[in-house]
Amino acid sequence: MRYRLVAIGRLKRGFHADGCRYYAGRLEALARLEVVELKEGRGGDVRAVRDAESTALLEAAQGRTAARTVAIDEHGRSFGTRDLAAHLDGLE
Repeated sequence: MRYRLVAIGRLKRGFHADGCRYYAGRLEALARLEVVELKEGRGGDVRAVRDAESTALLEAAQGRTAARTVAIDEHGRSFGTRDLAAHLDGLE
């Protein structure tokens, strides 16, 4: 199994970077993890920036055969570690 984590912006500091390192370490024994950091959109038009970032995320997630895309967002459904593991196991 291979995983690709695609993020808008850099995972350079704070809880995002810590969480990524933590879960990457846990996944090492089970699967390969590729981290892709996309450039943040800039400009005054919030809708245009959001649309450009959404397009970039979809393009980065596509292109693999038999791939599944799971979007993670702070406003989405909350998963604990066990629940997320069960969800990903179901996708496999």
